[in-house]
Amino acid sequence: MINSKVKEFLEIKGFGDRLTEHPETIDTVEHAAQQIGCTEAEIDPAVFFKGKPRVYLFLFAKMYH
Repeated sequence: MINSKVKEFLEIKGFGDRLTEHPETIDTVEHAAQQIGCTEAEIDPAVFFKGKPRVYLFLFAKMYH
């Protein structure tokens, strides 16, 4: 479940099209890279936000153009 306030914020900032949600547990950099379709080297540090009723994990992939 994507938090509606987080989704709205990302959409306002122009990142709504990059937001994805995965039902599987993503517990390693390897799993994260597989889930979002990038290499392990492209994964930047993760950000955790404590919310109610759960903790939210944000993974940021480096985007090169």
